[in-house]
Amino acid sequence: MLLQSSLLSEQTFIFLHQHLIRLGIWALFSIILGIVILLAKRQNLAAQHFSLQFIVWGAIDGIIVLFGLGDSSRPDLVAAIKLREFLWLNEGLDIGYVAVGITLIIIGRWSKVNSASLVGAGLGVAIQGFLLLLLDGVLLWQLPNISDWIKP
Repeated sequence: MLLQSSLLSEQTFIFLHQHLIRLGIWALFSIILGIVILLAKRQNLAAQHFSLQFIVWGAIDGIIVLFGLGDSSRPDLVAAIKLREFLWLNEGLDIGYVAVGITLIIIGRWSKVNSASLVGAGLGVAIQGFLLLLLDGVLLWQLPNISDWIKP
């Protein structure tokens, strides 16, 4: 049981580390793309607000990655359960981000508001939420089942 638990702990740590690397790549891409679009489309309100969403989300994701990669502890059963619960919470939040982004696009485009700023921000939020949904989903899929930790 101890050997199995140790192997599962190491496997969980590796998958989490790989997830943080993928998230870091997405964060860096988001910031770079946001800056490039912002500089190229300074007069376009939709592009400005889209770019700002990408830069801010990328910075937040980057901070999460830096703190996460700094933690070298191997998860035990309790930490694995908390990680899985946290990821399911994140999946729900990610779906919410996509819904908020789509709502902003709809309000900005098809309401009396007719705001390019809302459309750009909404598109940025929806894309960020969707990519986080995918990234978190991949990690959830990779993680060992909790029942694997408690087999005799």
